[in-house]
Amino acid sequence: MKRAFANIGFSFAVTLIVLNFLNVKWALAVFAAVSVLFVAFLAFPNTRKAAVLPVSMLSAALACVIFIVTYNNVFLPQTALADKTVNAQIYIVDIEQKTENGFSYTVKTKSIDMQNSPQNIKLTVYSDSRIYAESYELLNVNMSLFSAGENAFDSRGSFDDDIFLKGYINSYQNTDESAGGIQKINKYFIELRSYLSNTFSDKISGDEGALSLAVLTGDTSSLSGESYNNFKACGATHLMAVSGFNLAVITGLLYKILRKILVPKVPLIIICCASVLFYVMLAGFSASMIRAAIMMIVFLLSKLLNERTDSLNSLGFSAFVVCLNPFAVTDAGALLTFTAVLGLIVINPHISSKFKSKNKLVRSVTDTVCASVSVFITTFPVMYFMFGEVSFIGLLLNVVLIPLSELLMISSVLLSMCLFSYHLEVLLSFVCRLAAKAMLYITDLFAGFSFSTVNISSRFFALLIFCAFTVFAVGFFIKGTSGKSVFRQCTAISCVFAVIISVMSAVYADNNTFVRIMHGEYSNAVIVYNTDYALVLGVREYEQYYTAKEIITANDLYTAMVIDYGGDYSAKLADECGCLNYVTEDESAGYAAGENIVFANDFRDTLWSNTEILYNNRDGFKTVCLKIYETNFEFNQADLANTEKYDIIYTVNSDGYTFRGVNKWAE
Repeated sequence: MKRAFANIGFSFAVTLIVLNFLNVKWALAVFAAVSVLFVAFLAFPNTRKAAVLPVSMLSAALACVIFIVTYNNVFLPQTALADKTVNAQIYIVDIEQKTENGFSYTVKTKSIDMQNSPQNIKLTVYSDSRIYAESYELLNVNMSLFSAGENAFDSRGSFDDDIFLKGYINSYQNTDESAGGIQKINKYFIELRSYLSNTFSDKISGDEGALSLAVLTGDTSSLSGESYNNFKACGATHLMAVSGFNLAVITGLLYKILRKILVPKVPLIIICCASVLFYVMLAGFSASMIRAAIMMIVFLLSKLLNERTDSLNSLGFSAFVVCLNPFAVTDAGALLTFTAVLGLIVINPHISSKFKSKNKLVRSVTDTVCASVSVFITTFPVMYFMFGEVSFIGLLLNVVLIPLSELLMISSVLLSMCLFSYHLEVLLSFVCRLAAKAMLYITDLFAGFSFSTVNISSRFFALLIFCAFTVFAVGFFIKGTSGKSVFRQCTAISCVFAVIISVMSAVYADNNTFVRIMHGEYSNAVIVYNTDYALVLGVREYEQYYTAKEIITANDLYTAMVIDYGGDYSAKLADECGCLNYVTEDESAGYAAGENIVFANDFRDTLWSNTEILYNNRDGFKTVCLKIYETNFEFNQADLANTEKYDIIYTVNSDGYTFRGVNKWAE
């Protein structure tokens, strides 16, 4: 059987996605179903001889077993501690992160003072003030624990990182003792990441320095929220996520240098493999880096053996290794990385072969665009389920941003190695600053365009994804039973589905009104909009302001009303987007926005067709009631103070409403 690891790895990953989406209660049923199919496929000569379908079913059965074992032996014992306050001994295992209200730390416990509780667990803890302790220094703490999420998709990648609990530090005490063991090696990489962070902040500073650090280590914590969201709107955050791209640039550069100086093959491969492992540890063992490292090491070893690697097989093997953690498939970054590489391996060769040119510049541009289109096609399902929006402008911007990011990455590596020389330090700092400034300027310029991001939260796009998967599943089954490839026909049918369903979605959207609950770190906000108008209330945090602004500008909406709940962001939004009515208690904030100010305690109004508002303000306690068609919504200050874990989008029309979570598969 060709590409055995591709079949094993992808069957493994798809099964785990389904299991995380359904629930552990379904795992036994899925296990029974795939086991029966495995036996059935072995019973028929054609499928047994082809081996593809039996191997896929066996891989799915193994995935079920790993999921069930991990859930019962790791997840349940740890989450039994949720909503409890415990005394524990912990040590910090990663760099401190600044939050809106304090600091967060990734820690591991050495002991927990509670009977029958798991002892050595990893979790994220929050503190109102900085914890003055070195990494791997033992601390005696009292902390209140809570669950990182009801399921892996809710956890936003925490489960992928083996974090099932989070906690608040009530008090801590230094012990001046250190946690030993082999894992303490990570301490030196933490110190190195901290050193690099301080170096780039000192030598380059600002968002330029933060971006230089991000493309090198994947640490975006120093980058301003505005710059990060500009990259997100342009579909360019992949340039800041350490993955195969970063590893390929750095390892490829090292490989070429060593070959130029005539290093023998065996030492050359050993040095390159060691550099790959070093970079993985520097990046904090992220899932995308592990996947990239496996593929890179397989590629390097094939060079040693003078054999040609099969990229799809390497990717499948990487998927299998990463998915030994059954929750890895729920991390958006990991899913985007795998699907992006899949697009480059499977789709890009077919598209790029149609656009050949002898001119190097033209060929470089067409190759980049073809690669971007290929990645867009395969990452589309992930973008729908995780974010509800896609960026089309990124397809073109990659032509400029990818070369700039390569220049920035190489310059950042050289800068971190040449700090001993003042002249080299000045030169490389200048190159880093120039490349970073260009990337920041381009993303800032194009992020404001109305077509930079497109909302794809419509259920019609879910139908499109389902149809495409069904068509290719049938094609895979035909290939496994008869050996006949019909994937070209499957592609044509999927394209027809894409055109029909996209048109249906555009027509259907004209009759919808959307209510989006925008979560924040400590509050919620709401934006209500259709194809022409918008209402915004409760914006108090930057992320909420940015999301609302992007929706308004991307859809070219007229803002009918902004209701201020305190803070500066409501006034800033009204000032930048313009609005007919600005409802506030704060005269200075209201007049700063320069709009029609409303100070009434009670009013009722029709915002637009089929959408009415009732506003009530008694002693500073605001309540907003909305009637959209025949569906009623009520938002009071308590609702907006009780933050959600993710954004929720309600789609309302004359037939009623549906809703879905953003960064979550289903409610």
